[in-house]
Amino acid sequence: MTEIVVLAVIGLLFGALFVVLRTRAYPTEPMPPVMDAAAAKEQAAATARRLCGLDITGWRSYAVLHSDGIVDRLHHLGLVARQREFLNGWGLQGSWRVRFIGADGSVLVGLSPRGEVVLFELAGDLRDRVVDRVVPTRPRDGATDGGADQGGDVGVAPGTGDDKGLRQRLGVPDGVWAGAEPVGAGYWTREDESTERTRRFRATSPDVRIEFEVESLGALVLRIDSLVELTNEQIPALERAEQREVLAGAGALLGSVLALVGGVALLAFAGGTAQASLAAVLAVPVLLAVLFGEGGRFRYTAVHGYEGTQSWAAFRAINALTSAVTAVTMSAVVVVAALAGSLVAQRVGMPTTSDLGRQLIWGACLAAIWLGLAAAGYALLRRTGLARVSPNPDRRSLRTVGMDLPHVLSLTAQSAIGEEAVFRLLAVPVVLWLTGQPLLAALVAAVLWAGTHSGSMVRPRWIRFAELTLIGVTLGLVAIEVGIVAALVAHALYNLVVLSAPLLGVDSVRRRVSEEAPAETRRVSATSAA
Repeated sequence: MTEIVVLAVIGLLFGALFVVLRTRAYPTEPMPPVMDAAAAKEQAAATARRLCGLDITGWRSYAVLHSDGIVDRLHHLGLVARQREFLNGWGLQGSWRVRFIGADGSVLVGLSPRGEVVLFELAGDLRDRVVDRVVPTRPRDGATDGGADQGGDVGVAPGTGDDKGLRQRLGVPDGVWAGAEPVGAGYWTREDESTERTRRFRATSPDVRIEFEVESLGALVLRIDSLVELTNEQIPALERAEQREVLAGAGALLGSVLALVGGVALLAFAGGTAQASLAAVLAVPVLLAVLFGEGGRFRYTAVHGYEGTQSWAAFRAINALTSAVTAVTMSAVVVVAALAGSLVAQRVGMPTTSDLGRQLIWGACLAAIWLGLAAAGYALLRRTGLARVSPNPDRRSLRTVGMDLPHVLSLTAQSAIGEEAVFRLLAVPVVLWLTGQPLLAALVAAVLWAGTHSGSMVRPRWIRFAELTLIGVTLGLVAIEVGIVAALVAHALYNLVVLSAPLLGVDSVRRRVSEEAPAETRRVSATSAA
């Protein structure tokens, strides 16, 4: 009874610490105001009609919000504030990607927050259909070399006098396209003597350069593509750090795979009785969580991956099969880890499902301690300017992209159960069995676990790695002394709170943080879930 009271008091104190410091340690940041998905689809359809005369009314459509990964890198360099207008204007911090799917191809349209066109693509047979519809009645373009042979000349266009008109078609009055600089043009004379032209534009800020390429045929726009680059001198050092992190993550993943292989070997050759009920209890939520997230993944894949080179039915079938294989594979990993881990845990005397009430209390208390200490640590690091954390979207932004509590629960189940099964239920008892050293077993599993979190939102990156290693050691020791359920509950509750806090928080957090934090540390926010 005394233990329960002490744990409850400690949990309440650290939980209160998290509530008090959350807005200082984990501020949220709204995306620039964007239209909703229905409005984006309507405007994207109008854009397709305006640019190439294609009526896509009634076509199947999917829309997702896109944020360029380059923004996160700018946050870590502390370079976002001075070019926020540029990033928002071109939709790098939030723009719609809308894919329309027809019988003979698809259309992809990218729209900035103000509705300016930043991406356009005719996939499949649509491009040829659009071109063939206008070429027979189209006179020869006078902008060619005047005597090009049929069969396709390629050259540099002699002038770019219509670049302004093209930019006006792609943008809005006083929009970002008005400031894009023409940097070159070329043409290609087709066999039918029509001329396809390629115009290049450049948009720049102090640290970012966007190179646009626009392909057109007369008044038709056929393709708009872009390349976003960082130009700051700090980029090489950042890229080297990212490469080291990727290598570390690959090494940790390899270690995890070897642990699973060892688990299969244990099941095949070691004696004892595995806990099949524990494996089932852990695997079923993971299977359901992966299948639940299929809708969002399919929508993203349809927008970014479907190009019309295969039938829509085949595309859907392949994606459904891929999702099923992913769900079964993740569940199988959990089953193998749980069966082998419970088998070895019996040999080393590690509790698994015994005394569940005590384990639940320990898990809840440990989650509260983790939340409170992490909030206090990041608040202090931000205040002193020693760390930057990429901001997470605020409540309005998350709801715009379709994030809600059911999705949070799905992500929590996948990450917490899957990781605890591999690293605490399997790796810890295996290393303990081999070495007889509890601290070493907890440390090895913690380092592997921390290494797999390569997408750290914190700079310097070693801070997040150190945090996860420390927490991983604690979870490992708790699993050894109290039980695996305690570690699992702690991990799940932490992820649940961290992921759901922006959905439940107030949208004025960013203003409050900006008033409290030093100027150099205002561009930070919550860490990612573990």
